Amino acid sequence: MKRSRIGALARRVAATGSALAALCALALGSAPQASAIYHGTAASDGQFPYAAFVLADDGANPPHAYRCSGALIGNAWVVTAAHCLTGTAARARVILGAADESGSTGARAISTTRGNWIVHPQYDPATLANDIALIHLPYPVTPDSRTSPVTRSTSTADYANSRIVVAGWGLLDDSTTSPVLHYVQTTVMPVADCSRYYGLTSSMLCMDAHPGGSCQGDSGGPVTIYDVYGKPLLIGIVSFGGGGCANTLPRVATRIGAFDSWIHQQTWT
Repeated sequence: MKRSRIGALARRVAATGSALAALCALALGSAPQASAIYHGTAASDGQFPYAAFVLADDGANPPHAYRCSGALIGNAWVVTAAHCLTGTAARARVILGAADESGSTGARAISTTRGNWIVHPQYDPATLANDIALIHLPYPVTPDSRTSPVTRSTSTADYANSRIVVAGWGLLDDSTTSPVLHYVQTTVMPVADCSRYYGLTSSMLCMDAHPGGSCQGDSGGPVTIYDVYGKPLLIGIVSFGGGGCANTLPRVATRIGAFDSWIHQQTWT
């Protein structure tokens, strides 16, 4: 990542002075190596039927590509991080219905371009405020046991101390990649505790990184809670945090409920 980008992000850190790293490239030209969940567990097909693998590139030959994640929130809509689809990103391949993005049987690979994307108009690449975007799939997918939308939160609750599951594809540590979706269980940190590290907005939520958490490249990955019946509720998507996979600084997600009206206006879901 370019030094200027790091400097812009580091200004969001509180007096600890610790470096902050975005979980995915802010622009394709400065994309770090792809990555995913640190200290997580490999998922199986159908375990997270709403999880979407997003591979964006600049359309060049050969393309400069990087990985992100997302969540299926309607039969034709995927939500992801805005910084995954800005900069020189020109197209993105979305893979649904498979934990292994490298070629699982039954995987659905769908090609999209900028014309299919809606980036939040108030997204700020310097602060990562409003770090949310939508991908309109060119055709709706038919739900089945391995591909189905997740219910999204419409609440602005802070979910402090709630147990959550965070999922994404890529690095298992600072150098090991994997084509398989991984997930980790952790806890939402109270805003007061997390504000010691970052300047949060009301549309962000903070996640504990003990014993593991999201890492560079997990951007857009689903953050869910589960009800007593085991039904998932999407409360966030991975945005930024850390400074290395093993760094225990909190991770930050975009709070889905804060964008309920905007999502509804775009998708009518």
